[in-house]
Amino acid sequence: MAPLLELAAGGPQALRIVLALAAVAPLGLCLGVFLPLGVGAVAELSVHSREYVAWAVNGFFSVMGSVLSTALAMAFGFRAVLLAAVVIYALAVACLTSVPAPCHTGDEDLAGG
Repeated sequence: MAPLLELAAGGPQALRIVLALAAVAPLGLCLGVFLPLGVGAVAELSVHSREYVAWAVNGFFSVMGSVLSTALAMAFGFRAVLLAAVVIYALAVACLTSVPAPCHTGDEDLAGG
């Protein structure tokens, strides 16, 4: 990234914006996909509605993630935080692929859904 940043530093603002979006968008897309997929998978197995599961999961991991990442960064550095994030996301993918498909009883058809 350093050579790209040096090249873009003297360029026009529009070029720098496009380069920043091109560098961040793939990672943001990958990271942003897992929460909705996980919430959907958990909500299908729960008697609670999707909204309650989403608030609970997002709230819990937002608080825990910010506190633990700060403590980990202070104790071991940012590389440790990034490595831990990679491991956690890999575990999340493994868990998501092992979630069983929901069993539908056919009651949804009677309710129009």
